[in-house]
Amino acid sequence: MIELTIIVPVYNEARIINNSIPQIINEVQKICKKFEVIVVDDGSSDNTGKKLSKLGKKFKELIILEHKKNMGLGASIKTAAIKSRGKILITIDADLSYSPTQIPDLLSKVGPYDIVIGSPYCTGNMIKAPIIRKIASLVQNKMYATLLRTNISCVSGMFRAYKTEVLQCIDIEHQRYDSQIEIIVKAIKKGYKIVEVPAVNNWPQNRESKVVLIREIPNSIRLLIKLMFNS
Repeated sequence: MIELTIIVPVYNEARIINNSIPQIINEVQKICKKFEVIVVDDGSSDNTGKKLSKLGKKFKELIILEHKKNMGLGASIKTAAIKSRGKILITIDADLSYSPTQIPDLLSKVGPYDIVIGSPYCTGNMIKAPIIRKIASLVQNKMYATLLRTNISCVSGMFRAYKTEVLQCIDIEHQRYDSQIEIIVKAIKKGYKIVEVPAVNNWPQNRESKVVLIREIPNSIRLLIKLMFNS
């Protein structure tokens, strides 16, 4: 029985994939004997697919799934969740902005809780990023929490652990960035228990985000309102 599934969505990550995937596998090997790492190549147009294929031959724990075209973060997580065999699922960014060394912190709360969120805000500000990005992220999450009337400090982050049945029971309809908010809203409405643990977010040097916050914040607010008032 697979104990743990790590889900890593990737899109045009040829520059970093040879470093990040082995790091994830090496860290998980320290805490778990039976695990799998599912990487979803979300329609990459660079050499990501070729590099993943070589990694797949090197690491028996690595499972590679592919979207023929770019479908977005939510679609990638949904694809991986359907194929996963682990009792617990963890989602993590390929750029390792949340270090895999923090995975045990997520796992420590699974059991009493159905979803564990790694948050840089629940015990202060532990996000190390350009100041504009840092302020935008903090304001964004405070707005989401206010609209949801929840004390969750990081509604939009992806560094999370789930009991597998939770993620497989939530129908992820939004394919892109706002899918992370959709999951939390639907989990709250279903009565799942959610908790946060402190997590450091290190913005990688010379990395450009594929998420445009100015565009995504209004989209996410509209989504929140829609989900909150839909039965």
